[in-house]
Amino acid sequence: MRTAAFIATAFLLVLTVGDSIFHEDVPPATAPTDEVRPANALLGNESFRATFGVAPDPHTPERLRLQTHLAYVERMLRARPRPALSTAQRARRAELLDRLHEYWTQGRFPQNTEVPGRSPVFIDAEGRLCAVGHLITASAGRDLAERIDAQYHLADVQDMDLPAIDRWAKRNGFTRRELAMIQPTYDGGRLSDPPPSDNEEAPALEVTALSVSVGASLVNGVLLERDTHSIVGGAMGVASGATSLTIGLRDGAEYPTVSSLAGATSVVLGGWALVEAFRGTNEQVSLRGAADRSGRTWSVAPTALTTAEGTYPGLGATIQF
Repeated sequence: MRTAAFIATAFLLVLTVGDSIFHEDVPPATAPTDEVRPANALLGNESFRATFGVAPDPHTPERLRLQTHLAYVERMLRARPRPALSTAQRARRAELLDRLHEYWTQGRFPQNTEVPGRSPVFIDAEGRLCAVGHLITASAGRDLAERIDAQYHLADVQDMDLPAIDRWAKRNGFTRRELAMIQPTYDGGRLSDPPPSDNEEAPALEVTALSVSVGASLVNGVLLERDTHSIVGGAMGVASGATSLTIGLRDGAEYPTVSSLAGATSVVLGGWALVEAFRGTNEQVSLRGAADRSGRTWSVAPTALTTAEGTYPGLGATIQF
């Protein structure tokens, strides 16, 4: 009898709750290099080293560096005691730190299209605000941010000789140094990097499709193992898998490899479940893989897959026919 084997692996993803849910995976560890310029004038690359245990290298994604820096500074500022602040100042400071969190998770950063190397950019040619500009706009209006940009477009916050900045900082419970800690620099050598998608719902859609695909794969795997077939389960597996696969193959996907593999797995298991459901088979299949009278076997075992994005535990299913 001719035998063919198909291995399908459904991955159980552990998604980090909170600040890191939309982070890209850290690149493979490399030796620190002096060629990589710091993402912040005061803190250098401290945020990246503290988060990942290694220094960034020339191939580290720019968006990852900026999000890592801003997430690190946000946590630092939230933990910093400021006993001299009034109740109103503390409330405004906390609200603006919430705004900072929203800003870096959305990832709509300015692009440095003007100077080589890394430099602050207060507002870029497309109107995208730097982190400090975003906080000022959120609390004092865009006019002040544009006034600052007109005078200090590529300047460090600490070098901006503008009393309005100090008045704003004091009212909202920040020091000039803290603003300088927030302010990132942007890489003019990464001008070919595509800007983040305008669709801010894209990461959430990817995670949703990925989760449904994994769930459908597990359901269809269990049903196939028990020789119980569901048209609904199979259709859901095919539909969610096709969505996850499409998202994983497009440019800008947050988890391209995992989305593609999980989607393909869901499509295969969902399709298999539909075939079995329409055939109406009642054959008894052994979980241990013992051949039944048709020669077809099904077995399930824990497994894992290692990719460039990391190692993912899961459930491996083998079909022989």
